[in-house]
Amino acid sequence: MAMEAFITQTVLPVAKKIRDKINTLSPSFNGDWLDIQYETIPELKESEDAINNRVIAQYQAGIITQNEARQEMGLDPIEGGDTFIGDKTATI
Repeated sequence: MAMEAFITQTVLPVAKKIRDKINTLSPSFNGDWLDIQYETIPELKESEDAINNRVIAQYQAGIITQNEARQEMGLDPIEGGDTFIGDKTATI
């Protein structure tokens, strides 16, 4: 927990400033040449259970489609899963 706070409150703000400065150095970079890949930082990686709980809650709230939920969970899309359905209790 302390390491996560250190990374998010100290390291990442500095890294974002460096990234933004590098991305503005050349117009050919289009502002997105360099990015920070948060998923590669173990202390910031969301657990599989947390991902599943978040995605299921988003699906049940009607925020994402069934296939969007499945994609975030690493599952293949299903036919008819790209529309919002009225029954929020359907399985993913």
